[in-house]
Amino acid sequence: MIRAGMIARNTEKLFPKYLVLGAAMMLSIQAFISMAVAVTLIPVTGQPLPLISRGGTSTLITCAYFGLMLSADRFGIGKKKNEEPVESTVERDDEGEETTGSDELEEEKVNQIAQPA
Repeated sequence: MIRAGMIARNTEKLFPKYLVLGAAMMLSIQAFISMAVAVTLIPVTGQPLPLISRGGTSTLITCAYFGLMLSADRFGIGKKKNEEPVESTVERDDEGEETTGSDELEEEKVNQIAQPA
């Protein structure tokens, strides 16, 4: 359920959000009902535990729910655009070799430490 919430948060359009949250809620409710029956909180309902109990159509439907959720995450149906990656600037020194500028920063730090305040 937590992962489904993260997937839904990453989508921008409403349909994939509701699709993912609905499938996750159906699986979670089915699991909670099955666990409540196991500890005798509610009467026996005959509901299988998702991915644990063995059954043909229950297993197929559970796999279909997971497929819908993973498809919405993988293909990014209406997925929010991430920020553009920051490009690193490469500077060249007098000889044409690449420098990152970190040497200059280190020299400035050393000079600041060496000079009394």
